[in-house]
Amino acid sequence: MGFAYDAQGTKPMTGGRKIAPPGEYVLKIVDAEYKVSNSGKNMVKVVFSIAAGEYVGVKIYHYIVFQDPKENKVGAGITLDFLRRIDQPYEGKFEVDPSKWIGKELCAHLVEETYGQYVNNKIHYFLDQKDSEATPF
Repeated sequence: MGFAYDAQGTKPMTGGRKIAPPGEYVLKIVDAEYKVSNSGKNMVKVVFSIAAGEYVGVKIYHYIVFQDPKENKVGAGITLDFLRRIDQPYEGKFEVDPSKWIGKELCAHLVEETYGQYVNNKIHYFLDQKDSEATPF
């Protein structure tokens, strides 16, 4: 059984989406949405946009998974470091509000990652602003 589809005013997308070459970039959080990971942990899907330079607007998708510090101190520490970098609560007990993340900027080193036939940008690690070669804030 078929169905009707209206594609008026839309052209075929060619060439895939734009990615940035590996390097350091200033990223801005444009969306942050609460999710649950496949393993049942609290998680936030973060959408970043490159905020400066030739690749302004390129989107990067990243997941912040809230690990139990008793089970995974390293993973929990990485999450706390991210929260610190975006001026969010990260010590002791606190509420996580991803809506407060939107608009925050930070520096990161991006790499390219191939997944099947697609090449995407991936955050390799976050940088302190003073250590970054990316465009300053």
